[in-house]
Amino acid sequence: EFTLFDMRNEMEYEANAFVAHLRIDSEELLELVGHGYDVVQLSSILETNVNLILIKLNELNRMGLQFNLPYIPCSDFLKNVTV
Repeated sequence: EFTLFDMRNEMEYEANAFVAHLRIDSEELLELVGHGYDVVQLSSILETNVNLILIKLNELNRMGLQFNLPYIPCSDFLKNVTV
């Protein structure tokens, strides 16, 4: 599971985003969000990992929707790390 969400570069993030789009139906997700479920409840209802839900919601934001996400997955976090 760690490897699935190991987003050290943009390509890995895009692979996870592809899986999120493939695994999670946008219409079903939007309907559930409209009922007020949080990301943990959504992941339980849709029987998927909470990180995949966050990636899907982030992708929907990139497509023009405006979800207030508790965490925005970042594919370039290593660029911002100072050693």
